[in-house]
Amino acid sequence: MYDSITDEDALLPNGDSSTGSSRNRKKASTAQPSNLMINRIMVIIALAALVALSTCLNSFRNHTRLRMSVDEEKIHQLEMTIELQEKIIERFNESITNTDVLKKLSAMEKEWSDERDDLMKQLEQTKIEVATELNSTMTNLDQTVNMAKEEIHEQVDTVKKDFNEYVVHTEDQFSMENSFMVYQLAGTFTLLSCLISMWHMGSHMRKMNQPAIQRKILAILWMCPIYAVTSWLSLVFPDI
Repeated sequence: MYDSITDEDALLPNGDSSTGSSRNRKKASTAQPSNLMINRIMVIIALAALVALSTCLNSFRNHTRLRMSVDEEKIHQLEMTIELQEKIIERFNESITNTDVLKKLSAMEKEWSDERDDLMKQLEQTKIEVATELNSTMTNLDQTVNMAKEEIHEQVDTVKKDFNEYVVHTEDQFSMENSFMVYQLAGTFTLLSCLISMWHMGSHMRKMNQPAIQRKILAILWMCPIYAVTSWLSLVFPDI
């Protein structure tokens, strides 16, 4: 593709070739910032996802702590109630010896004890669930962070590779343009020297007043186009 572009530029005049090269440079320069902008947007989206995940984790942790504090408050209230009931029982034992009252108090004490055991079991279960959820959340967060790091490194490597390719392509294009200008300038002077030498040789051949001298002059004049053409060919084809 680059060879076809170079050939088309070589067939155009100087103004058209410079216009075509400037358009290619503009296209390449406009394509590179768009790739950089897309990579930056993807990095920002990954960071926003991490922030959202951290916020959800903090809210879940606060909710769990609130539940634990409520359960502990209930337990404390039950203990206070049990102490009050025990005091009431002691007072009844000291004053009244009624079997029904004692049975009812025993049933109430057992009920409160069962409720306390249930609350303790629920609290332990809640603690286990919270620890499990926190561990799984931290594991998922670590995996997400590692994946985001790998994606960022891959994108940075891709950007570096694209930038290096763009630099190499631009340098090659500049080198081709400079070489084309050198070939064009050398060819122009070669053509001028050939035309001037041919004009002088034609003038001598039209007026051969002194053939012995003019033949030597013609031999000398042949040196200029021959040397110019061979020099231009050695510049264009240095491997020959």
